[in-house]
Amino acid sequence: QLKEVANSAIYDSIDYAYYSQTKQARMLKEVFVENFIRRFSENTTINKTYNVNFYAIYESPPAASLEITTNTGGFAVNEESVDAKVTTRITAILEKE
Repeated sequence: QLKEVANSAIYDSIDYAYYSQTKQARMLKEVFVENFIRRFSENTTINKTYNVNFYAIYESPPAASLEITTNTGGFAVNEESVDAKVTTRITAILEKE
């Protein structure tokens, strides 16, 4: 799901005016962050807290590296309550077709 959100945010952030002039894909960083946060929030559980960190966002070629951290919430393991921290890292790159 995170992969689809990142890829969709990249495609939504392409500067088509620049592409029509140069035939090179370029992503607008601010638009990518906005699109990613919007799409991510639409596809997540509302009862959890997420920490989203963007590490590298490249306009050309379009690529982004990010990390999302959350806690699992309490669950039982051998009758002991555990709250694990989950970190997901992804790098998405727009490939030329």
